[in-house]
Amino acid sequence: MHKGDFQSEMWKRLDSLLRAELQKLREKNDTDLNAEETQKLRGRIVQIKRILSMPTDMLSQGNDLDA
Repeated sequence: MHKGDFQSEMWKRLDSLLRAELQKLREKNDTDLNAEETQKLRGRIVQIKRILSMPTDMLSQGNDLDA
């Protein structure tokens, strides 16, 4: 990804959707889940947080993100 990608309308919509999903997952994580369900849910939370951190990660690296 390139720095300009994170300024696009698509990224802004995706960011908003992911933040809403993250909130839902955090709320669900506060409920009574078994160990396996909790582990899966926490994995999804980590994935979303990694995506949301991409702009900050790129700035700290000082270049474009290439998978």
